[in-house]
Amino acid sequence: MNPLAGALLLGLIVGAGGSTLYWHGRLSDQRARGDQLEASLGAQAEGVKLLKQAAARREMDARQAQAAAERAARQHDARAQALLQRRPPAGVDACTAASALIREELVP
Repeated sequence: MNPLAGALLLGLIVGAGGSTLYWHGRLSDQRARGDQLEASLGAQAEGVKLLKQAAARREMDARQAQAAAERAARQHDARAQALLQRRPPAGVDACTAASALIREELVP
C-alpha cells in the first residue's frame, strides 16, 4: 500500500473516531439538558399544583367568611326586628324608649 494512501486511510479512521466521540459527547450533553428540563418541568408542575391547592383553600376560606357574614347579618336583622316589635312601656315617649334600647345594645 502506498504510504500516502495509508496515511489518508489512517486519517479517515482517526477522524471518524474523533467525530463519533464528538457526537457522542454532544448527545450526552443533550440528554443531560433534557434531564434537567424534565426535572425543572416536574418542579414547575409541583409548584402549579401547590398554587392551585392554595387558591382552592383561599376560595373555601372566602366562602366560609361570606357565610359567616351572612349569618351575622341575619342574626342582626332578627335582633333589630325584635327590638322594633317591642313597645315602649306606658307613659314613656318614643325617644326615651329608643335611648333605652340603644343602651341595652351597647352595654351588654
